[in-house]
Amino acid sequence: MKSSKVFTMFSMLCAVIMLLCPVTAFASEEQNATVVKTEVPSAHTVTLNIAEHASVTVNGKTYTGTQKIEVARLKEQTYEVKVESGWKLGKVSYGLSGQETTVSLTGGAYTAEALYEDGNVLNVAVIKNTSGTTGTGNTSTGDDTTSHTGAKGVKTGDETAVGWFAGLLALSASVLTAVFILRSKHIASKPLW
Repeated sequence: MKSSKVFTMFSMLCAVIMLLCPVTAFASEEQNATVVKTEVPSAHTVTLNIAEHASVTVNGKTYTGTQKIEVARLKEQTYEVKVESGWKLGKVSYGLSGQETTVSLTGGAYTAEALYEDGNVLNVAVIKNTSGTTGTGNTSTGDDTTSHTGAKGVKTGDETAVGWFAGLLALSASVLTAVFILRSKHIASKPLW
């Protein structure tokens, strides 16, 4: 009788875990089946925030001000930065909106890593050139200039929190073990006749 209660509790716990775990569905092209399709974009949007007196050239097209452009998916993109005479390049940053990091230019250009999502931003700032030399756009004068070369992996869309489920399973196993031990001690403490 007591083992049936433990089995029932264990079965209920397994049912709860199964309900909480996401199930990946696969569909086939067979008759009477639901066809599930997903569309992977061929390009992603990048916002250019370019200060007055500067311009950015991408694939032969020059942009000024704030613009949204399309960049090919999983391809590196080069941004050529130019500054008007009497101005010099200030801080240049790139990254996901709100997470931009300062980048350095090589030969007046920055090559961003391959994109796999929308929401990246290129910020270009300029400052008045008081030294008398012309601003060439070849350097970034930000105080925390660093190279932005960290590679990002391709995002697949599978963001299942495996750690959470493993923790839930461990907790469930612990509770079942504790119940089993307590029940065993309770049965052992009773006289057999």
